[in-house]
Amino acid sequence: MATTSEKAQSGGASSTVLRAVSLLEALAAAPPEGIGVSEISKSIGANRSTVYRILGALRPLGYIRDGVEPGTVRLGFRVVELGEKVLSQIDIRRIAAPHLRELATITEETCHLAVLDGLDVVYADKAESDQSIRLFSVPGKRMPVYCTAMGKAFLAAMPADERAAILDQVELVPRSPNTITDRAALERDIEGIAERGYSMDLGENELGTRCVGATILDRDDRPVAALSASGPEHRMDDERMVRQGEEVKKMAALIGRELGRDG
Repeated sequence: MATTSEKAQSGGASSTVLRAVSLLEALAAAPPEGIGVSEISKSIGANRSTVYRILGALRPLGYIRDGVEPGTVRLGFRVVELGEKVLSQIDIRRIAAPHLRELATITEETCHLAVLDGLDVVYADKAESDQSIRLFSVPGKRMPVYCTAMGKAFLAAMPADERAAILDQVELVPRSPNTITDRAALERDIEGIAERGYSMDLGENELGTRCVGATILDRDDRPVAALSASGPEHRMDDERMVRQGEEVKKMAALIGRELGRDG
């Protein structure tokens, strides 16, 4: 499938729109402090005058704002507003919200709800605990499917052919010294997740942070979302990971029943 930039380069009546989308995608992938026009031009395959013209159109609408350094730009807060509206329209978020808060109370850790989008999980909602040390995360954040508890829970719950199709596309890049970068080892881990009903991230995505996750299944037994509980390694020892995993699994099953799933 062609990327947005490739579609934009093909020309046509919608090429300006596609270039604008490509520009927004480039800014989304850029460092939080912003990037310059030359970098954007190279990223989307457009000349500088075209980039300036698109920036000039997007800035007054709130989609673009100044970066940290002079001459750089970054995404504007209007993008955040749109993202929040998209997330608010996900019915699973509305149904899961009270259970997510209850899970944070039970586990005494930060809890997340996520959906699967391609090769990533996307945070749809979160509930904080009362702990003084908490994890920083925001709805809309994307994380790799192969090294996160919710991502691995999705992989374990989906049909084997769908899982294989995803793993065929994933590059198992180490995000910490604990990341599983061997596909055979990852598949063994996924088998264990399927057996016990919840997943574990033992600092695989971020060193010093541990997480347990479980999928929410719909009436057709397909994973539509996932829950997790995350905390620092010094609190999430092996014994507590098991207890937390069981709590997350139970809450995911409860939400699934509200979606019409039997059992």
